[in-house]
Amino acid sequence: MNQADKSKLAGYDLIAIGTPVHYLDVPQNVQDWLTGIPSIGGIGVVAYTSFGGNGDGQHNAAVSILEALTNRGGIPLGMGTFGNMSAYPPTWSMGNEARTLKFRDKPDQATYARVRAMAADVLGHYGSGQGIEAQSETSFTGLFKGGISRGVAKVTIGRHEIDTKLCVHCETCVNRCPAGAIDLAIPRVDTGRCMLCFGCLNNCPTGAHDMTTFGKKIYSFAELLKRNKINIEEPVELKVS
Repeated sequence: MNQADKSKLAGYDLIAIGTPVHYLDVPQNVQDWLTGIPSIGGIGVVAYTSFGGNGDGQHNAAVSILEALTNRGGIPLGMGTFGNMSAYPPTWSMGNEARTLKFRDKPDQATYARVRAMAADVLGHYGSGQGIEAQSETSFTGLFKGGISRGVAKVTIGRHEIDTKLCVHCETCVNRCPAGAIDLAIPRVDTGRCMLCFGCLNNCPTGAHDMTTFGKKIYSFAELLKRNKINIEEPVELKVS
């Protein structure tokens, strides 16, 4: 999304935007991006979200994306939510591995089948020119979405530094950071700008991002998979006769 040219959006036939649910809501950087796009009048639009475990807020987050796109003139053609194993490091780092590992089989082939079904449904609406209607759901936890929930999480984070002995300057974290909060030249993490998406921690190939929560070291999603001998199931290629 950071690399997308907004000025070219009006030249597409179909625009699909998806995001993980971020503290019960659409991530702030995605909201800002959607606010700044030009008119896309008459173009078909699709929204989807992914979530960990049982999730919370995934439906309303997808509706919010769809509404933002339709407000810019898009024609809503589809919406979906897809559950996976959680990739939120504080959960297992605090000793709650079981909560995450309960969904260790997700995503599975049934998940990918639902993705394909949504795609087929979208193409059906596209061909017929008939849009869809999507309404948000009332939720008590929705009162704590976004900045409120993220603010509470930030209070629990202690150290967030870059271990120069482990960092190989691959810039994976810099390129993945949606908030532009990482500077490897110093090196420094701007904790004020940090959105606590944990993308830097989860994607760092050497474990150079040193973070703690309530004094306990946070370890990455890759490390969780390794410790529990989990291989994420990949989509099976469909053979068309």
